[in-house]
Amino acid sequence: MKQVFKEVPAHLSLWQHQRDAIDFAIEHLNHTTSPSLIRMPTGTGKTGVIAALAMCSCPGRTLILTPWVNLRAQIASALTGTFWRRIGQVVPRGRVEVVLPSNLANLLKQSDVTVMVASFAALNDIRINDDAAYRQLASEIELVLVDEGHYEPAVEWGQSVKGLNTRTVLLTATPYRNDLKLFRISDPDSSVFQFTHKEAEEKGILRKVDFSSLGSSADISEMSKAFIGLWKSHKSSKNLPAPAARAIICCDDAEDIQVAVEILNANGVKSIGIHDTFKLGGNFRKDVPLEELSAEVWVHQRKLAEGLDDSRFCCVAFFGRINNDRRLIQQIGRIVRTSTDDRPGKNAMVMVLKDSDVESRWLAYREFEIDTQIYRADHFRKVVDGLLRSQPPVEYFDGRFRRRFDPSVLSTNPQVGIAPSVLVRVVSPGFRFTDYIDQCTDTLNLKDAIILGPDPNKPCQSSAGHAVWVYASVGNSRLLDSSSLYEVTLEAHCAAVIGDYLLISDTAGAYPEDLLETSTSAVEPYRLSSLFDGSFRMTNVAVQSSVPFDSVIRGAELRGSDLGKIAASLTDRIQICRAARGAAKSGWRYVGFQRGRIRQDLPDALRRTHSVADFLNWAQTVEASLRTATPSAINPVLTRFLQPSSAPSFVEPRVLSLDLQQSQIKLLTNAGESILAKALSSEISPRGGEKASNSFGCTLEFESISSKGKSRALKVELELDYQPSKGRFWFRSVQSNSLQVEEQNGTGVVRRSLAEYLNRNQEYVLIGLSNGEMVYQGRKFYAIDYSRAETSLIEKIKTFAVPAVYSEKGDAAALKIAKTAKVKEFLPNTLFRAIVNTKDLLPFEIETLVCDDLGTECADFVAVNFTTRQLAFIHAKVGSSSGISASAFHDVVSQALKNLVYLSPGRAMPEGVSSWTSVKKWNGTAVPRLVKKPPGGLEGKKLWESIRKNIIGTANAQLYVVLATSGCCNQKILRKAIENPVRRTAETGQLMHLLDALNGTAGTLGAQLEILDFPRMT
Repeated sequence: MKQVFKEVPAHLSLWQHQRDAIDFAIEHLNHTTSPSLIRMPTGTGKTGVIAALAMCSCPGRTLILTPWVNLRAQIASALTGTFWRRIGQVVPRGRVEVVLPSNLANLLKQSDVTVMVASFAALNDIRINDDAAYRQLASEIELVLVDEGHYEPAVEWGQSVKGLNTRTVLLTATPYRNDLKLFRISDPDSSVFQFTHKEAEEKGILRKVDFSSLGSSADISEMSKAFIGLWKSHKSSKNLPAPAARAIICCDDAEDIQVAVEILNANGVKSIGIHDTFKLGGNFRKDVPLEELSAEVWVHQRKLAEGLDDSRFCCVAFFGRINNDRRLIQQIGRIVRTSTDDRPGKNAMVMVLKDSDVESRWLAYREFEIDTQIYRADHFRKVVDGLLRSQPPVEYFDGRFRRRFDPSVLSTNPQVGIAPSVLVRVVSPGFRFTDYIDQCTDTLNLKDAIILGPDPNKPCQSSAGHAVWVYASVGNSRLLDSSSLYEVTLEAHCAAVIGDYLLISDTAGAYPEDLLETSTSAVEPYRLSSLFDGSFRMTNVAVQSSVPFDSVIRGAELRGSDLGKIAASLTDRIQICRAARGAAKSGWRYVGFQRGRIRQDLPDALRRTHSVADFLNWAQTVEASLRTATPSAINPVLTRFLQPSSAPSFVEPRVLSLDLQQSQIKLLTNAGESILAKALSSEISPRGGEKASNSFGCTLEFESISSKGKSRALKVELELDYQPSKGRFWFRSVQSNSLQVEEQNGTGVVRRSLAEYLNRNQEYVLIGLSNGEMVYQGRKFYAIDYSRAETSLIEKIKTFAVPAVYSEKGDAAALKIAKTAKVKEFLPNTLFRAIVNTKDLLPFEIETLVCDDLGTECADFVAVNFTTRQLAFIHAKVGSSSGISASAFHDVVSQALKNLVYLSPGRAMPEGVSSWTSVKKWNGTAVPRLVKKPPGGLEGKKLWESIRKNIIGTANAQLYVVLATSGCCNQKILRKAIENPVRRTAETGQLMHLLDALNGTAGTLGAQLEILDFPRMT
């Protein structure tokens, strides 16, 4: 290979280890195109290495990447002057420019721009949104330098770097095996330069560290006072290395920063506070000051952990807990940088609470970084190999003799079952399965997955349309905090592209989420719903309320042997169906509508033997069902709930309501304190008061609870943007991680900011729009529409072509005559006569019919069939007109509701059952109360006891609440009111709600509602 990278000039004033690192990089760059890693502790001159490689060695353009915007500005400033002035040199040739997505094209036209500095976010933006510019950038740079490579690796920016296909050098301050795995550095011996903290201390390049106690009180005021005493004492005794000593204080949040700064300044210690939320001047800053300040103590939460290269800082005090050790090491790294002005023999100072574990964590890091074998990319692979070697070739497990798992044959025999359970996405036009394979491999590598098979960076099986990864997931025991014990779990990931669909199965829930977000989209809801056609018996439905208030139940699961037999309710129309499960001849199926999850439930024995070929065959049937789906093929149970509608181009969100009561998540402060939600619903307002804007804000109220039981109010501001092109809302945190969401998932515990968690889990987000007719939830909009539920209710009304009726029993005169004449039948043209004489009155054949009318009845009629275990309470009412009578309907509904108690499996007995006999007559006539009974049938109390024991008290009884009406609820009039809201009156609305109330209450007792409407005589 032709030598293209030059040696740096000998006159540059550099430490020897810097020259060694530069020589290593140049040698590697000139002999291989694979990436390399330079590991140097904070304060040992990474900036000098970057400057020399970019501006003295590289023959062409260099792209320098940093994780944060403030670091981008600092590295650009160093390369344009501050570094070169510090070593007494003139700035070398070329220009250094900051790259933004908006200026890249212009910079590439300027040949004198030889060094470009960008943030990871900017490069990602360019790759995702401007492919032409990204490709041009790749073609015109010779070298990529990734600064602060200790930043937690992410698949997305890793892909952006690797996609440039350019020689790459990563520089990191804290070693970790994933730094190597993301960029496929498989041979650390030849690709990694290591300069340890121990070596730096021994050479006098870094200060040693002493620890000092702030006492035992975790109160911010008490810690501030303790710090003031120690700080003044150390300064007056000249016990700090820097003559003009400065200190850093780390706090949990903005409130603590303010308290500390005010106390420090009040006691003569000049201090400033730095936090994203500060909008004040003077002692409170939003950003890290670039100008010279007299403040000797800088107080922050996260702002000063990186990029602060000032040797005057020689003390750090921890007023809160830092959970991530890499960040802890970075923070201490800010105070160990030496200076020629340092006092001999004086060490940097770390101040912590008496019971703090910071010192032990620091010493653990010091021990860890010396042993380079621990963080080699193949370390865990050796652990897995050793575990397998320790197993016998054959052993007895769970009732079977089993052979040892063999990773060497995975390309032909994966040995694992791939269950028929998938996440389904629609692929975008630019989707490439090769990209999926690459990003999935990166995702698994960053989760400490040991990919098994012939190539550690490829699936063990693949084709143009599918890929299989079998991997060992290595984690630490969940029972341990400061110690470790490996737990190894075998996992599998299988992905298939069939038609326009990507179907993914992963046993640990690991997915390349960035690629899924940018290169795929959600499956249309009706296609998912169509997986439950009319042949399915729906048994489980998970719903979420569309009412955005804290005072409502957020979600519920509906379960029943057949939900289709349970009547629909008007309240179903304000519920969003999140997931469903049902059974058909093909077996049990589960569908999660929010994320597009599909599962075919199998017995454990079949699931373990479900091969890759079986999985692919099943996936093809799923794709065919989705592809051929039509909205009309949806199971009727699912149509009861809110249906998705098109995303509007303009929105006015009014209320945000979050569901953060999930069992798998915890809300925490940055210091790890528990957080309780006080108000998870909030009004939304336009940012800046501009209604036409798509940017909004809101405030949520929480309460933090310390380990000592102390609580304090915590307000969290959120910003949300509406993105019309994607039809979604997107969240941003105003405070810098003031609230974190800790989630237990299939791959372990993950902490994210509230905004990031909500963006990833929008099924827990509910936004009500200003007109009240639409809500947003789970990246979908839903139109509030009661008409379907109302239609299902009025379809319960059954009409009969029989002689019209004028009264329930007859008017007073007719009844008087009937009593005198001792009539044996109910009077003509009465509702009672129609009930007794109408054929096919009920859904079952009536064996026994009792008239329980007058005073203490449980119903006007009780109909029984002991053979089929069916029972109906019939309540009769005639209204005053031929159309709608809400008052009459209210009476009959009230009667039915009052007597539902007799349908419950208790000991309640209707008062009139003693008259349920053949000899008892109705209302002074000769009409028997026991209208109909089979030969030898029971009577009186024995009849009721048999009904209670053999029907109401059994598991498979069919119970009915029947309203027999005339002139109360004309079906035609009600249907017209539903179809045309103009025809809706107060009476029709009241009647629908009465009907819904009875329907819902009866349903809770397992009873079905039937409405019999007889023609009204005019």
